[in-house]
Amino acid sequence: MTRMSLLGIALLAGLNAGGAFADDWCIPGDGCTGPEPIRGNRFSTCEEECTMSNPVPVRGLDATLYDVSCKGDWGGLEYRMMLGKHENEDGSQRAYIVKPSGPEELERCAS
Repeated sequence: MTRMSLLGIALLAGLNAGGAFADDWCIPGDGCTGPEPIRGNRFSTCEEECTMSNPVPVRGLDATLYDVSCKGDWGGLEYRMMLGKHENEDGSQRAYIVKPSGPEELERCAS
């Protein structure tokens, strides 16, 4: 294999791994539901189902930028969202999303 092929394989593995960590995290409930898990490239909120696509790693951060497409009874919406995580000094992890409406810390999903 050439170096470019290996680099491409490593990049694809990193993109897939970037979204996979989110399977342990939930988007906090908004009063209408409890915390909603992120499953693969999908998540739900009170009134919509959303799909994340076109992952792009964010240089210098343990984060990935996604195109998000949401559909609900009210219609549809598209926006960009960053999904990331941070390791605290004590080794514990925190995860977050940043949407056009602002940042939001994720919660650990109940097992």
